[in-house]
Amino acid sequence: MQDRVHQYYAALMGDTDGILVTLDGHGTVLWISPEVTPIMGYDPDFVTGQPVADFLAPEEVAQGLRKIGDLLANPRALLRTVQRVRHADGTYRTMEMVGRDLRDRPEVGAVVVHMRDITDERQVLEALAESQARLEEAYRIAGLGWWELDTATGALQCSDQLLRLAGWQRQERFTWSDLRERLVHPDDVRRLEATLARNRTVERPVSLEHRVVRPDGSVQHWLVHAQGFADGQGRVVRIAGTVMDVTQRRKAEEQVLHAQKLEALDLLAAGIAHDFNNLLAVVQGNLSLALETVVGHPASPLLTDAEAACGRAAFLARQLSAYARGAEVRTYMPTPLAPLVRNMVPFLVRGSRVRADLDVADDLCPVQGDAAELSQVLQNLVLNAVAAMPEGGVLHVAAKNILLPEAGPELPLARGPYVLLTVEDTGRGIAPEHLSRIFDPYFTTRSEGHGLGLTTTYRIVRRHQGHITVHSRAGKGTFFQVFLPASGVGTAAGEAAPGRAPVAGLRPNLRVLMVDDEALIRTAAAHMLEELGCHAEFAESSEQAIALVRGAIGRGRPFHLAILDLTLPGDRSAPELYKSLWAIDPMLRGIVSSGYAQHERMLHYRLDGFRAALPKPYGLAELRETLAAALADAPPPMTRS
Repeated sequence: MQDRVHQYYAALMGDTDGILVTLDGHGTVLWISPEVTPIMGYDPDFVTGQPVADFLAPEEVAQGLRKIGDLLANPRALLRTVQRVRHADGTYRTMEMVGRDLRDRPEVGAVVVHMRDITDERQVLEALAESQARLEEAYRIAGLGWWELDTATGALQCSDQLLRLAGWQRQERFTWSDLRERLVHPDDVRRLEATLARNRTVERPVSLEHRVVRPDGSVQHWLVHAQGFADGQGRVVRIAGTVMDVTQRRKAEEQVLHAQKLEALDLLAAGIAHDFNNLLAVVQGNLSLALETVVGHPASPLLTDAEAACGRAAFLARQLSAYARGAEVRTYMPTPLAPLVRNMVPFLVRGSRVRADLDVADDLCPVQGDAAELSQVLQNLVLNAVAAMPEGGVLHVAAKNILLPEAGPELPLARGPYVLLTVEDTGRGIAPEHLSRIFDPYFTTRSEGHGLGLTTTYRIVRRHQGHITVHSRAGKGTFFQVFLPASGVGTAAGEAAPGRAPVAGLRPNLRVLMVDDEALIRTAAAHMLEELGCHAEFAESSEQAIALVRGAIGRGRPFHLAILDLTLPGDRSAPELYKSLWAIDPMLRGIVSSGYAQHERMLHYRLDGFRAALPKPYGLAELRETLAAALADAPPPMTRS
């Protein structure tokens, strides 16, 4: 009977690429079909009677025997497995095996297994899987994910990279409707749906950008490229596409745009500061003249307050110009701190419910620095304290000389003399969790604050080689300490610092040429120069200035000094004009003046041959001092009668 069965199966399998084998209950080969010869290189008689395990790859023997054991233990089970089987040439082929236990069938009486060589198929699949893995890796490196939508069912396939971008776990089945509701930003759904609708009817590529919302609530920007694909009847049956996370690119573009806006704002701020300083030059000049004429008059305190306010406005204009670009003041000099404290603090608390208590040492040393920057430090600390006491309180500001020992971890300063400025309020204090962040940019606990005041204060103090500390308790007030290196130890606050000797009186009949395109500035300067005993002539253009210098030379009464506006619209710059004037009169001394206080030409005026720089706005005292400085080092042979 079994011989007839073998012949039947042999005839059945003769036209296939498979091998039929029968086994006994111990896994021994009872019979094998002739196809074993062309497929595996064995003679059937050689294989018959041998254990099947002898032909399995050594590392798969245990697995193969376990599979056969499971089949024998469950007569109704179906064996399905893939095993590597040794070829007659010693190599191994990958065989797909399907079998049943038919020992209870008298006509068979054996375990019947069908084997098919799938080596080539497996290699193709492995190569395809490797290629797919490489493609997935390339997608990952490029930040790309891919997806494919079945337009009929709405089923969606996608790559692991897309799931990583979306922050999702792979599920058994994705549909576009599920993904749309859970992933696409609500404001972008309609636009995305409209794009996909066009893809469903037209086989063409499209690109768009939309936002996605990840499970953690963060928002990303995705750039999508998609195309529909049609069947033989021209119907779009699937849409495939790629996505790229362009969130960082968008942020970078926003930063570039922000930088461009800041650059435009810088130009606008510099222009406003320049024009504002020109107007303030007229106001401050006239105020300083008025103060000279009303000494002892009841209006004198009012004019003094107006001059102080004008000085504060000039300071704000300089800061607008300098700090819009993050510029740093590069010229420091011995600066008395006592007048700043005594003049600014009462002015800053005026109009509030805060009482100022000042304690400034009479012998306070000057500090090496910039008066405008030090004024901003004081302003920021005082205004911060006033804001902390909306219901009123006491502001205590003190300044004294100290001598620091060796630097320590809490006070990272070199040993030596310092000026210690303290600002203490009785306000609401700073919460402990906020204390370590108060110098961070844009950090503020006030709704009306911008979070830059204390950051700027910290930067200025550091630039002055100083240090700032803060102590505070909620509800108990805040205490700031500012340590600044002292300059000219032993020089009292009321005395002139080294290198800043009191300005001596100007020689009479000093001849001055002033060139400025602003008529109001020329008028204010004319009054101040007249008050100083100078003979002044004025020009609004370079051509007028050249003509006046030539005329003065021709009359035998040349100018001693020329004050030149840095920029004349549509005309020569001050360095260019001074070069032309100096070619006519080599003994003419030049002063450059501008509302751009931090302009390179103003900071390094000597490189252009000027003897001094006169920032706008200026009053009578600043003008007198600048004229004297420009003439201070004139040798006797160069002095003019």
